[in-house]
Amino acid sequence: MEKFKNIIGRILQIFVSREFAFLFVLSGVAAQVAHTFYLTYHVSSFEGWTKIIQAIMLSTFISVSLLYFVSVSDDGKDKKARNTRMAVNLFMAIEILINLYYYSRYLILNNIDTKITIHNWFDFAFGILIAFMIPITIKLYGSHIEAHKWIAEIEKNKKRKQNIEEITDIEEKVDNMIKNSFEENSKLFLENYKNKLKLLNNESGKSTSNVNREVSS
Repeated sequence: MEKFKNIIGRILQIFVSREFAFLFVLSGVAAQVAHTFYLTYHVSSFEGWTKIIQAIMLSTFISVSLLYFVSVSDDGKDKKARNTRMAVNLFMAIEILINLYYYSRYLILNNIDTKITIHNWFDFAFGILIAFMIPITIKLYGSHIEAHKWIAEIEKNKKRKQNIEEITDIEEKVDNMIKNSFEENSKLFLENYKNKLKLLNNESGKSTSNVNREVSS
């Protein structure tokens, strides 16, 4: 049971993370690009590939602008933060209008010459719901992403990691210095110890020789 709780906890941790929020916004913006492309393609005065390229560029620019401002939006009180939130509201409103154009043209206007059925109006009602829901939901994720704080945390963690690596390198160097110093001192100590033993042996040998001479005489 404890293992199951840990697995659920990890899933929730991922689910409420900034990374996951950004992926949600990205998927919503990708859906919006398709609607914006539909609008820019049909209102373009160009023909052929030029029309397609212009529609792709404009739809990407408009929808990705919403993605950008939502990503950098925060709860700050300064002028820049207020302007960013205003930009989010502006592009959200633009995307809602684009969605309304998409669903009204696709479900209602394109069927005027033939016949608009109850099914068209039923689908259009839910189309209006989606038209508002996607941009508003994208906007609401803005307070969860806060890209500037996110980047600052990444840089902070990166610096902390660098500091840890530097401290580890210093510790390794100090350990190596101590090790080398210990080895050198150990060799010197052993050499001195051997020399002292030799001196003691020599002194002991001389003393023994002198004693033997005295005994002989």
